[in-house]
Amino acid sequence: MSFLNNKYILVCFFFLTFLYSISISGQPNAQKTDSLISVISKVNADSDKVTLLVKVSQSIEPRDTTKRLQYAKMAFQLASDIKWERGITFTAIALGRIYHDCGINNFLAIKYYLQARALAHASNDCFSEARTLGYMADAYESSTQYSNALDCYRQALGIKTSPAVIMGELANMGQIYTKLGDYPQALTCFDSSLKVLDESIRNTKKKRAQRYITNGGPFNYYW
Repeated sequence: MSFLNNKYILVCFFFLTFLYSISISGQPNAQKTDSLISVISKVNADSDKVTLLVKVSQSIEPRDTTKRLQYAKMAFQLASDIKWERGITFTAIALGRIYHDCGINNFLAIKYYLQARALAHASNDCFSEARTLGYMADAYESSTQYSNALDCYRQALGIKTSPAVIMGELANMGQIYTKLGDYPQALTCFDSSLKVLDESIRNTKKKRAQRYITNGGPFNYYW
């Protein structure tokens, strides 16, 4: 078990560091919210209004769920009215995240995620589809529907995305298998996640080496 725990801790360290860097850049700010709201009335394009409304929703303090939902629903309705499919996709994702992250209603969260996933798939938006499947898996896991959560992650892994996303999906699958007590399968997922990380690091070093060689400079591949 100690080996499994070490694998789990290592993967989580890299993944949580990545998430922390995102969270710092998106801290709620009342002044930012007021500034965004003041701009909405000055924008002519409805698609731009949709984007701004979502940004307003995301800038509001997480504890003010009612207000966050208000602006996200306005964005979703406007995107639907103008039949902007990409707008409907990311506003549905925004609503799903509020319903799930604020612990309001995982059923509604999944409903919006399913709609977003269908639109992303139809438009070949691979990144949005994989991201939505990840959010959906999280909602299923919170509802202890582990089989559905694992199925979502498997589908997401079938979509070509970035190494960071794939690493996170595998690590999350490993966490679910750990909860289920299936430690061999959990270890397989954590090992696969680390392999993706190792391969990503090697590819980065190769690109640096090629750049240095092209520029005529020395390069230590092993640092």
